[in-house]
Amino acid sequence: MARGKKIIEIRPKIDWNKGSACKYITKELLKTDALISHRVSNHDTAVDSSKVNVLKISLGDDVTDETMFYDDYSFTEGNIAADVYTINCVIGKKKSAANFYIENYNYTPIFIKEILAILNERHSTKI
Repeated sequence: MARGKKIIEIRPKIDWNKGSACKYITKELLKTDALISHRVSNHDTAVDSSKVNVLKISLGDDVTDETMFYDDYSFTEGNIAADVYTINCVIGKKKSAANFYIENYNYTPIFIKEILAILNERHSTKI
């Protein structure tokens, strides 16, 4: 059992949390080609172009959300290899493993729009 901001999370006696769930969902979606990946050009030396590249964005305001911010989501399983890059954002200024924070939920749409604008700009300059 884990206590959160306005919740009590009852967990099974297995290593399972929001981070585990995110990793599981990412792997399953990649197996079904549900996630569309963009293989970056070889000019980007920070990215391994032989792998599927995925961007995972996690937002949360509760201590139970922290497991989404800690996990490494990159993996190789069978013939699927993925580099999963993360943007982790906590809602409200507090101690967190997230690398960004926004003041409250009202800023969530702006945060997402800014990320999309950066990605669109980067994509248009690579073509």
